[in-house]
Amino acid sequence: MERLALDESYRERGVRAAVIDVLESEEITRAWAARCGFTLPVLMDADGKVAESFAPAGVLPELPRNQIPIASNLIIDREGRIRFYELLDSRNFDAQLIRLKARLDELLAAEGSAPAEAAPPIAALEWPAVKVPPGGTVHAAARIQVDPEHHVMANPASQDYLVPLRLSLGAVDGVRPGTPVYPAGTPFLVGGDTLATYEGEITVSIPVTAAADAAPGVRTLRGTLEIQGCSRHACRMPAEIVVEVNVEVTAPGG
Repeated sequence: MERLALDESYRERGVRAAVIDVLESEEITRAWAARCGFTLPVLMDADGKVAESFAPAGVLPELPRNQIPIASNLIIDREGRIRFYELLDSRNFDAQLIRLKARLDELLAAEGSAPAEAAPPIAALEWPAVKVPPGGTVHAAARIQVDPEHHVMANPASQDYLVPLRLSLGAVDGVRPGTPVYPAGTPFLVGGDTLATYEGEITVSIPVTAAADAAPGVRTLRGTLEIQGCSRHACRMPAEIVVEVNVEVTAPGG
């Protein structure tokens, strides 16, 4: 664990990649670095001056300058040159990080390395059996287990720039999903702000209606679960998980 200064170069030491912690104490930094099991260097920008130096002038004036790079994607080479810089906008996120991955692949190709794929912060997603009679409506309950090391943004989100958990299903063959009902969020304190989040297991209920003339049988409703997950130290890019739920239309009077 060492302090990072503006004029330091790590090229001679063979450092290819590092994690930079901004505005946290060494005690906090050591704790989360140990918990994450990092084997690469963890550098400390204790006063935020290094992060501030990478903030473009005039961009996001409502934020402190040392927070701009934290909410951005950067690739910085060992000479300190910026090779890729993309300011994030949660309303227009590229959940697949296509441009960042393409640039990183290009820069690492000569060294035979490739970026790792991060798993979404959802540990499990389960649907109970759903049966609905023709002309009837039932509520399908999706049980979602958030990874213990993360929380996800609640619906509705506390701020416009945050992406709430959002479940979307498409209609098929006489079966139509309605508007999901989301649980209340749990308060999570970030600096001076309180954000509504989901932790642990939550249930999202969505009404499913069968047309009066729907033929008996099983249909598969397909859709997505959109999430923005955060740990206590950083937020991930929003991601989409493909979801499916089987709905059985029962025989009339069955």
